[in-house]
Amino acid sequence: TLSCWWLWGIRVTSACMADTVENMATVQLLGCVNGLVFPKFSGGCLALYAIGRVIYGYGYTNGGPSGRMAGGLISHLADIPLWICTGYSAAKLLGYAGN
Repeated sequence: TLSCWWLWGIRVTSACMADTVENMATVQLLGCVNGLVFPKFSGGCLALYAIGRVIYGYGYTNGGPSGRMAGGLISHLADIPLWICTGYSAAKLLGYAGN
């Protein structure tokens, strides 16, 4: 019935929003830390992450759990390099790497 589909849509949208919000603070913090050393790289990763989350939300709300794969992949193409870059940025700021 219509009410079942409506409730399913609300549940899926809520799950998508919760998943995005719980990772947002970490990604933004990584972007700020890396932005001290590599501002263009960090900004590019944050932009790619935002695009990935929009695609993730669209796919999840329209295609269900299997529709979120493309957006999740794009988001991880941005947040994993931010994690790696954070280690390098820390080493560089502490004088262990780079010039």
